[in-house]
Amino acid sequence: MSATTPYQKLISDIKTLLSDNIQNLHVYDEWPGEKIKLPAAILYTFATRENTVWFNRTSRILEVGITIDVWAGKPSLRDTYADQIIKVLYENMSSFCLGIRLVSSRDLVEYARRGAFYRKALDFMCLVIAP
Repeated sequence: MSATTPYQKLISDIKTLLSDNIQNLHVYDEWPGEKIKLPAAILYTFATRENTVWFNRTSRILEVGITIDVWAGKPSLRDTYADQIIKVLYENMSSFCLGIRLVSSRDLVEYARRGAFYRKALDFMCLVIAP
């Protein structure tokens, strides 16, 4: 069995944070199609690379990009959940990463047979110490 990477731990911790701290928010690993129960958050990576930053010449820093998609039945609900997600991440991530910043926030509307899904894609960049 392989060891858990800093990226895998970060994703696991974020999933736990969101599901434990945001009421009625359903967390998926990938888009579940039309079976989605709104509102929902879908987590995935868009970039992972090792940085050349060293602390005390012993700890390598891993730069991890995280996208959180917030899906909701209407824009106001989507924005409310997006705000809550940002608040939870900033208040709770200090124990396992050096820093996090929001690098972009995109508003999208996607259409399925049941109608419009309002989506906000939040892109974060995190710095994690590689063990």
